Amino acid sequence: MQVIRMVITALLMSWALTSPAFAQGNRHQAPNSSCVPQVSPPRWSTAMAYDAATGQVVLFGGIAASPYGQLNDTWVWNGKGWQELRPTNSPSPRDSTDMVYDAATKQVVLYGGHGGNGPLNDTWTWDGTNWTELHPATSPPAQLGSPSMAYDASTGKVVLFGGELPNPQSQMAEPIPQNRTWTWNGRTWVLQHPTSPPARSSASMVYDSATGQVVMFGGVGHTKGDLFDDTWTWDGSNWTEQRPATSPPARTDAGMAYDAASRQVVLFAGNGGSANALSDTWSWDGKTWTRQEVSAGPSGPNVSAAYDSNRREIVAYNTPERSRYAPPAPSHTLLWNGSWRALKGCVSNYSAQGKTSSIPSGVPNTGGGGMKTTDNTSIPYGSITAIGLLAIGGCLLTWLRYIRCC
Repeated sequence: MQVIRMVITALLMSWALTSPAFAQGNRHQAPNSSCVPQVSPPRWSTAMAYDAATGQVVLFGGIAASPYGQLNDTWVWNGKGWQELRPTNSPSPRDSTDMVYDAATKQVVLYGGHGGNGPLNDTWTWDGTNWTELHPATSPPAQLGSPSMAYDASTGKVVLFGGELPNPQSQMAEPIPQNRTWTWNGRTWVLQHPTSPPARSSASMVYDSATGQVVMFGGVGHTKGDLFDDTWTWDGSNWTEQRPATSPPARTDAGMAYDAASRQVVLFAGNGGSANALSDTWSWDGKTWTRQEVSAGPSGPNVSAAYDSNRREIVAYNTPERSRYAPPAPSHTLLWNGSWRALKGCVSNYSAQGKTSSIPSGVPNTGGGGMKTTDNTSIPYGSITAIGLLAIGGCLLTWLRYIRCC
């Protein structure tokens, strides 16, 4: 009987010390090597740009899946995972904003978006540590829909095109797409007067270093079903429509980045209309589009992307959009270097020491910690740790009783 008791005790101690529940009690443990610290909470309609001054990809704001609402947090990708930063100042919570790295000022520039009280037209810069609001003499009008932005290295200016203005007839009426082109010179916004593409919002736009031109594809026009499949280039003073032999299907809210390793523009995912979530990948060589036969890439709209020059790969952040009453969808970080590689995500928690700790995906970041059981109820990590400690205590008492009696 004593031998059986000893075996059971040893098994209980082994379970208590090695069980995942006990390990989860430490929120600041070293990151789990099997997963990558992820942005928390999952979100869509974020802004993302590569900050060449710090060698990090920066992600800002968006709409949280759960609890549903707009965000104004700042995250950076360091090649190993996402880490939340704590700047002293931040733009207000928003979605449908855009930002790019301005090489002339060595800062990331963020413009506008949709806030809790309506459209915004403020301009902010990120210096790697803090956000600063600027007050230019002239700014584009506040917009509901996403304008498109890119840094034009040939002119040293940021280019902004399109977006949507509120309909003056009614807040419930369709917004009015724009076809205006603005440039940012580091001090103020300047309205340009080129030959313009048709009015649109949520188009994909990036600077093509191989051709020295800004490339824009797709977007949505006057009605939500009016999607574009056209390709336009900006040469610093005018827009020119390209006529490639092959083009991707029409779409809006697609991901797009210039891949310096292959010297091509890469377009992926997006909304193809009528709830058609696209998951294809295309490349632009300056003359035509070529579909890449790849698997496991980003899917659907609300894909944020930036080229990580430090690691020579495209970083894409993708969260399927859900209604505010639906369960939150998991977010995905994917890397492109000629093919897609999806990274297993962990929820990333920011500690007071500025480090990240990992919680396997499926476990929500609830501040004080917690994980979901099979019936979707929440158990605090402290309670789980207590269970492990009680099990160890029981094992020790059993051993003491055995020693005293034997």
